[in-house]
Amino acid sequence: MKLRTTFKMWQSLPEELDPDGTGAVEIKAFNEGDNRAVQDHATEMTATLDPNASIETQEGRAKALRPMAKFNQSKWAEKFALLRITDWRGFYDANGNSLPCTNANKLLFAAEDGFIDWLSERARLIDAHAKNQLDEQEKNSLYSRVPSSESDASETPVKRAGKRSASS
Repeated sequence: MKLRTTFKMWQSLPEELDPDGTGAVEIKAFNEGDNRAVQDHATEMTATLDPNASIETQEGRAKALRPMAKFNQSKWAEKFALLRITDWRGFYDANGNSLPCTNANKLLFAAEDGFIDWLSERARLIDAHAKNQLDEQEKNSLYSRVPSSESDASETPVKRAGKRSASS
């Protein structure tokens, strides 16, 4: 098995987020593991009493607990930004000082109005583009395994069923 190449793409920030037009973000395409990590981080499991269910205990009947998943949008946005953003340029603090692309700074911008919505929209497009590229690579690798001429076919070992000849 071989690790797949991580697909990343630079995207310029829109004018409403960056009036100076200097900001750009390198965004990573997600795989299923990344999606699961973000969802798991944002899902809080709790137990609540289920009024319609009870269980038998040594002391008698008791209300049953029911697991309940609660989605936390803020936690989702934080993990999403941390995993999606791999680099940036043109990001500044309130005093105009350049900000490096660190996890702490990613979290600051994830809390800015409109930033996560923009990042999420761009990420969907990048994921679709990465999937198309991967599908194309897989299609091309399938074609490269199929003999394209008789000379290729003669070099491809083929196991044949049937009787063995006397010379074998």
